[in-house]
Amino acid sequence: MKISVIIPVYNVKKYLKECIDSVLNQTMMNYEIILVNDGSTDGSKEISEQYSDKFSNIRLINQENKGLSAARNRGLDAANGEYICFLDSDDMFESNMLQICIDKMEEHSLDVLFFDYKIKYEYNTNENSVEKNNDVIPQNVLMTGKQYFIKAVLNDKLKVSACSKCYKTNFLMKNGLRFQNGLLYEDEDFTPRQLMEAKRVMNIERKLYVYRKRLNSITTTRIGSKNLDSIKKIIFNMISLAQQECENNIELKRAFKRIIAYDNRQLSMFYKEVSLIEKNEINKWLNRYLDNYRDVFGNELDTYEYCSLGEVLERLFENSNHINKESFIGNIDKKNRYICNLAICEFNLMRKRLLSKVPFNDYRINVGIYGVGGHTRELLEFYEKNIGSIKCNLFFIDSFKGENSETIYGKPIIKVDKINNYNLDCIVLSSYSYEEELYYSVKKNLKKKIKIIKFYEKNDILLFT
Repeated sequence: MKISVIIPVYNVKKYLKECIDSVLNQTMMNYEIILVNDGSTDGSKEISEQYSDKFSNIRLINQENKGLSAARNRGLDAANGEYICFLDSDDMFESNMLQICIDKMEEHSLDVLFFDYKIKYEYNTNENSVEKNNDVIPQNVLMTGKQYFIKAVLNDKLKVSACSKCYKTNFLMKNGLRFQNGLLYEDEDFTPRQLMEAKRVMNIERKLYVYRKRLNSITTTRIGSKNLDSIKKIIFNMISLAQQECENNIELKRAFKRIIAYDNRQLSMFYKEVSLIEKNEINKWLNRYLDNYRDVFGNELDTYEYCSLGEVLERLFENSNHINKESFIGNIDKKNRYICNLAICEFNLMRKRLLSKVPFNDYRINVGIYGVGGHTRELLEFYEKNIGSIKCNLFFIDSFKGENSETIYGKPIIKVDKINNYNLDCIVLSSYSYEEELYYSVKKNLKKKIKIIKFYEKNDILLFT
């Protein structure tokens, strides 16, 4: 058997047939599909049974609900193929995906092959088929896993998803590479670990995977305290891994500092979702984090690291009314207190610097803000509180609203396909998660050349939520 495709299945009745059919429609035949039903209750199990009964190369494993990591690990235990690919049960393969992977894996004796993907937006049919490129990573160039990790992380282009890769089975088994059970964002832990072990890695510029972005998937749903716990575990796992692997490799140390800062930054995205955050627990966690971090990387943080930590702290204070900034900082160990104060300062300086790109203070300018959610509200409130009053003519742009004379903050909302009817001088993209998609939408509809302001093109610090 050449390749095993492992598909964890959990309550995806609506998408499962399309997912499995995308594998059955491959241009090569020497593969097996392992369906791991993780306690589905919506009819997904019955669909899986129909396929396993009909096709001899499809096996079904049933287990009680244990989560994505446990389902993938169960599939790894059952795999017979020389190579392994993972496929989420609401996503799809392009028809030539397996053949291309096997050809590259065998031609170059690879441990891991990276490829690109497309995004299919379930909730906006006008923006399907947005494609993701990774053009800063050398294509068809043999590298070690550490070389790839450094290049990808320092260019903010690491593809962490286990589904965007093909693995040599023996490589995974020999190095004991498995997913940590019970962990959300398990790929952010798994991918750095496997790259530290890989000796032969390659990236190809082929979009072989179709990722369906839906509103209630595990990667687009905020859950609460479990998110915080998982990110904290990943942060300490990465600090430990860096301690094992970096030695005197300065570039590898830089890459680990960057990915830890990124994981740290993600904490701020979930504080708003937690109803009660225990002050003492946060204090203990922050002191432990900074102590461990300084043990591995020393006392010096760069601007990115300071901004990342400052973002986490500011989110904590903004979203947790029962935590007072001054008393919280005062209760942090003295050796870490200076770092926290400087981090908050650096983060707010970054916000001011990036917002200064927007001509809010020019009454002659018509500014359109694409986005009508919390990110925009916080952006405007921060500007008026810390920079100055807004004097420009302000309009708001939305993908769906605007056809029925809707307003927000007393200003009109423009539907994105009507932006040419207004004499806008610039458009601000006000979203962290969907900035690229908003840019794509504006470019598709705009008929004249105007300035489009992006906050996150060269920055992955979350400025506003």
